[in-house]
Amino acid sequence: MIKKLIVFIAFCLASISIGSNLQADTYYIDYEKGHDNNPGTKEAPFRHHPWDPNAVGKADSVRGIHTYYFKKGVIYRGQLIAEGSGESENPIRLTVDPAWGEGEAMIY
Repeated sequence: MIKKLIVFIAFCLASISIGSNLQADTYYIDYEKGHDNNPGTKEAPFRHHPWDPNAVGKADSVRGIHTYYFKKGVIYRGQLIAEGSGESENPIRLTVDPAWGEGEAMIY
């Protein structure tokens, strides 16, 4: 129940204020078909979010204030341990791209 509430808050608000002072970019995460050595684009997404202890390769090297899109219809089965703090005018965003996948994105 608590996990579902956390997912609901994260994806409905589409932004969480946590990050650092590095340049903002956009990264895509597909737990089912992504690979952590991909560039994190929609066409070649990461498997793990950079905050996940299981992230390796390029996914593990990402730091800073960014927007992270989780693929709709995919269950993310990992942990997210925030490693920074954001700015009120420039938050880190954990969200979905409405045109990427179908259904809900979930974190378990």
